[in-house]
Amino acid sequence: MTQTPDPTERQNQQSLSTLLRAIFLSQGQFTPILVRCNYQTLRSQMWQNLQTALQKRTAEGSETPFVLHEVQLPRTLNSLFSTLLEALDNAPHPPQALAVFGLDRVQDIDSLLKATNQVRDEFSKHLPLPVLFWLTDDVLQKLTRFAPDFKSWAAASVKFDLALQASIILWWELTESLFQELYKAGAETFVANERFDLAPHCSLRRELEFARTDIHLARASLSSMSEATWQFILGRDAYARNQLDQALAYYQKSLQFWGRSHAGHKTNPFLGQQGIVFFHLGLCFLRQAQQHPAHRQQTLRQAQYYFQHSFDIVSVRNYQLYAVQLLVQIGEILQQLQDWPALEALGKQLLNYPTTQQFNTPRAKGYSFLAQVAFQKTEFKTAALYVHAALELQQQSPQHYADRIAAYRLQLARIQQQQHHPQAAIQCLELARQELLHRWSDPIVGQIQGKQKERLYVDILQALRSLYLSQRQYQKAFDLKQEQQLVEQYSGLRAFHGVYPAASQTVTLTAQLQNDPKSLHAHSALVASGRQKVVEDLIEALSRNERKLIVLHGLSGVGKTTLLRSSLLPTLRQRILSAREVLPIFQSNYRNWLEQFKLAIQASNAPSQAVEQVEDLIHYLKENARSNFLTVLVFDQFEEFFYLCSDAPQRQQFYTFLQDAIRLPFVKIILSLREDYLHTLLQLESQVDLAIINQNILDCHLRYRLQD
Repeated sequence: MTQTPDPTERQNQQSLSTLLRAIFLSQGQFTPILVRCNYQTLRSQMWQNLQTALQKRTAEGSETPFVLHEVQLPRTLNSLFSTLLEALDNAPHPPQALAVFGLDRVQDIDSLLKATNQVRDEFSKHLPLPVLFWLTDDVLQKLTRFAPDFKSWAAASVKFDLALQASIILWWELTESLFQELYKAGAETFVANERFDLAPHCSLRRELEFARTDIHLARASLSSMSEATWQFILGRDAYARNQLDQALAYYQKSLQFWGRSHAGHKTNPFLGQQGIVFFHLGLCFLRQAQQHPAHRQQTLRQAQYYFQHSFDIVSVRNYQLYAVQLLVQIGEILQQLQDWPALEALGKQLLNYPTTQQFNTPRAKGYSFLAQVAFQKTEFKTAALYVHAALELQQQSPQHYADRIAAYRLQLARIQQQQHHPQAAIQCLELARQELLHRWSDPIVGQIQGKQKERLYVDILQALRSLYLSQRQYQKAFDLKQEQQLVEQYSGLRAFHGVYPAASQTVTLTAQLQNDPKSLHAHSALVASGRQKVVEDLIEALSRNERKLIVLHGLSGVGKTTLLRSSLLPTLRQRILSAREVLPIFQSNYRNWLEQFKLAIQASNAPSQAVEQVEDLIHYLKENARSNFLTVLVFDQFEEFFYLCSDAPQRQQFYTFLQDAIRLPFVKIILSLREDYLHTLLQLESQVDLAIINQNILDCHLRYRLQD
C-alpha cells in the first residue's frame, strides 16, 4: 500500500521554489526576502536544501558559482545596516545574495528594528542585492510593528512548516530528555528552566510553543504525557518567579497524569517523572515555610512529606545520588523542626551510603546532623568529633564547596564556645570567614540560591562579634557590627526587605568583601563622600521637634536614593536623637502601598505586630514611641505614588495614614522625589489636613534640594 506523502513536505518544496525564484528575480537590487521558519532543525535543513538547489541550477546553466553569503548576527547588535554592509565588504567572494540568521536571538530586537526602519533608504543605496532574513513568527510580528516602512519593501513571506508528526515527536523527545536532565542536575537545589533552554524567550521553549500552536491549528492535540510536561514547565516558571500558589497548581495538574494507573502496565511507567514532581512540590512548601513563619511548622511537614515520597520513588529506580540528596533535604527540615530522634536516625542512614567520593558531601552532612543532635544533648566532645569528620569528608569532596566548609566551621565554633574555648572558636570563625571570602564568586559555592551565602556570612560575623564582646575586644566587635550592617544593607537582608540594591552595588560589595572585609565601613563612608554635610543637615532637621516633615528633592539621577540607602539610613540607625533610638522605615514601592509598608515594618528592628489596616499602622507607631523609638518614615521616589497607586480608595487610605502619622509625637516623615514632580505634592496638600506644617507642603523651610 502506497504511503500518502506528507502535505507539509510538498508545501515546503513549493516554498523553496518560491524562494529560489525571488532570489534570481531580485539580482542587482536591494530586496528584503522574509523567510519564516520557527524551528532550528528545519531551518538548517531548508538552508542546506536551498544551497544544494542553487548549486544544481548553477551547474545546469554552466554559469559562474552563485555565492549566497551567510551572516550570523550577534546577540548584542545596534545597527543591522552597518553589520550587513561590513559582511558584504568582508565577503571572500562578491555575493549575489545575503542570508541573515539570528534576528530571533538579538537581545534588544525592538530597538534594532526601530533603528533599521529609520535608515531603510541606506539599504537600497549601498546593498544592491537580495537579502534573505530568516525569522520566526514572533520576530515577523515585531518587524511589522517596529519597522513597517522597511517591511513594506518585502513581498509576502516565504514559510517553511514542521510536519505535524515532527511537532508531536519534538514534545515526546522533550519529555524524555527533560526529566533525565533533571535527575542528572540532582536534588541539592532548584535548577531553573534557563539551564535547559526552557525559560520564556529561550529558543527551545519558543519552538515548543510554536509546535504546540501548530498542533492545535491542525485540529490535533498534545498527548496527555506532553500536556503534563507542559504543566510541569509552567510550574517551574512560576516557582522561579516566586509565585508559589500558581506553581503548586501547575505541579498538581502535571501529577494527575504521572500518578494515575496506565492501561497495559502492571506498574506505573512514569514513576521517574512522578518522583521529580514530588521533589518540586517539596521545594514549593519549603519556600512557603521560609516566607510565612506563622505556618512554618505545617508547611515544613508538607515539604518533608513530598521529599519523602520522592525519595521512596527514586530509591527503587536506583538514582542513588539523587536519593541521598533528598535525604539531606529532609534532614535540613528535621533540624528546623528540632525533631532530634528522627534527625539522628537520618544522619546514621546517610553514613550507610558508599564511601566513594561522589557521596562525600551528603555523608559529611550526615556527620553534621549527628553533631547537632549531640550538641542538643550537651555531648560537646562527641559533637566536635562529628563536625571534624564532616570537615574532613567535605574537604575531600570533588566539589570543594566553600560555603559548606564555612558552615561546618561555624558549627564547630559554637561547640567550642560551649566548651569554654573562646580563642579556638574565634580562630575557627576567622578561618570560616576567610574560606568563604576567598571563593566568594566561585560558581560552585554550594550552588546556593537567593541570599544564603550572605546569610551564612552574617551568621559568622554575628558569632565572631559575640565572642569578641565576651573577650572585651570592643573595637573589633564594633567593626564587625558595621560590616554586618553593610552586608545586610547591600544584600537586602535587613533594612530593605523586598527592595534590592542596584546590580552595581552588589558588584561593589562582592569586590569589597574579596579585597578587604574590614574596610566595608570605610566603603560606606566612600559612598557618602561629598554627601556628609547633606546627611548631617538632614539629621539636624530630624532632631528638631518642630520639623515633622522633610521634602528631599533634586534632578533625576542626582543620587537621592543612594544618599538615603547608603548614607542617611545606616547613619540614623547608629544615632540617638531626642534621647531615643532611631527606627527608619524605608518604602519605594507604591503599588498596593499598604502591603509594601507591612513588609518594610517586618524588616525593621523594632518588635513586630499584626498590621492589617491603617489603624494598625497608627497603633504600631504609637507603640514605637512608647518603646523609646523615634520612627522616621522614608518614602523614596514618591512621585511614583501618584501613578502607581491609581486605586482611589487605596490612595485615600494613604492620605488618612499620612494625616494621622504626621500628628503623632516621635514620628518624622521624609518625602523624596524628583524636582520636576514637586507640584504633585499639591494634590496631597489638598487631601490631607497639614495644619501642623501650616498647610504649606512646599514651604522652603521644609524642602531640601540635593545638588550634584
